[in-house]
Amino acid sequence: MKNIIKLSVATIALFITAFSTIAEDNQIRVIKCFDTDLLVDTTNVSPVIGLDYFKPENFAYSVQISATNSITNSGVLTLKYEISNDGTTFPISSNICTTFSQTNSPSGDGQHIYFFTPGISRYLRLRASAATTNINLKVFLAIQ
Repeated sequence: MKNIIKLSVATIALFITAFSTIAEDNQIRVIKCFDTDLLVDTTNVSPVIGLDYFKPENFAYSVQISATNSITNSGVLTLKYEISNDGTTFPISSNICTTFSQTNSPSGDGQHIYFFTPGISRYLRLRASAATTNINLKVFLAIQ
């Protein structure tokens, strides 16, 4: 019985050490949230991203957006983040960008990186909606 308890304690300590290293290595992690054709007047929600093992440095987040429409060069994107502590209900939502389009982006080509600071939470997801016309949307989330 003592050997089992010693083994269990050692296993738990190893597990905690391994995940502490993952959380504290201060690396940037990139997650593809969207790679889709976003239809006009629809909303897509990214998968829920658990933040327990990321331990963001100063809650540093960014999203790289590519929003294009090869036919009309238009389509207006609104991108929001939503945060939660239970992973089910997302009571806080805030805009990352609004009125973003291929021709109305900061660089004028439908590409940009936005920085945002959502604050402390266990879960995060992104919500994208399109107006005017369909958008070919790619969004990568970076967390440090």
